Amino acid sequence: MKELDFKTLHALLEKEINLLNLRYILVFIVLNIIIGLINFFIQRNVKFLDSNIYKKKVREDRRIIIIEKIYQDLVQFTYILSHVEIKSAINDLSKLENYISLNKLYISKELNDKIIAFTDYLKNIISDFRKKDYAVELKLLNDIENEFNK
Repeated sequence: MKELDFKTLHALLEKEINLLNLRYILVFIVLNIIIGLINFFIQRNVKFLDSNIYKKKVREDRRIIIIEKIYQDLVQFTYILSHVEIKSAINDLSKLENYISLNKLYISKELNDKIIAFTDYLKNIISDFRKKDYAVELKLLNDIENEFNK
């Protein structure tokens, strides 16, 4: 009789242990699935943020290169001293305005307004050289520089 009770008890314990193992396995699987889903969403968000940062970096690098070229070209116009140079500057100014309009995507509205103000000033100089004023040129260039460095 003792053997029979022991075998029944052993069978019941084995059944309970198997049931507990099955529960632990199910809990483990469910936890792994939940952690996997959380990891997937976090990785997707990190990848999305990384791609946005890369896009902004590429745009910012391109913007800096474009605005530096525009600024260098604008500064070259301040050294115009004679009527002969003014005639050659007309073509250069036209090319610069075309370059500005082609790259408007990379130039902020405020900076674009300041650059246009400077090109308008240069057009006035080209039409009448007596309107040349270094103080105005310096102010316009400083405005462009300050807007770029914001």
